[in-house]
Amino acid sequence: MPYENDQYDYEEKLPAALQMVRFLTDDPQLEISSRTLSLEKSEESHGFVSYLAPALAKSAVLAVNFSGGTQAAADEEKPSGHRVIIRPVGMDDGSLPIIIVLAIVLIGLAVFSMLKPARPAAAKKSSLDIRQSLLTKIARLDDLHAADAVAEAPYQAKRAELKNALFDLYASAPGTRSGSPK
Repeated sequence: MPYENDQYDYEEKLPAALQMVRFLTDDPQLEISSRTLSLEKSEESHGFVSYLAPALAKSAVLAVNFSGGTQAAADEEKPSGHRVIIRPVGMDDGSLPIIIVLAIVLIGLAVFSMLKPARPAAAKKSSLDIRQSLLTKIARLDDLHAADAVAEAPYQAKRAELKNALFDLYASAPGTRSGSPK
């Protein structure tokens, strides 16, 4: 994997034509650029940043550079760092190869976030900050699901994970009873 100075380069020859590609990230510090595409950057709701790429022909080269970004790997509630959601819109029915390409990109991003050196946490987050962060993540996930940016199964799994983390936070708080919420 090409990894140097907080950046990751990804290059892939597309097996099918795309009408457009949208990259969404919850990290406003992460820059996404390309030497083969013209990417248009815009702010999205709830702090998400969107990069939109125009149509790509079959066999075109998708070359993308991910650089910068904040390190969230030290956070307990977000162990794998920030996420990038890639949403292609195909021109033909060759969706399986596109899914494979995007899966490779997502795996590369996961490896990139694991290779990135951890930065020390400035201070321990309070349980109120963690609770607010979890509630915000659930709201963002709900918004992405409502916009059809996240499929049903991953949505339900991630939402359950966030809700369990929130429940665990409440259960471990001083002065609370253990057991299920009423």
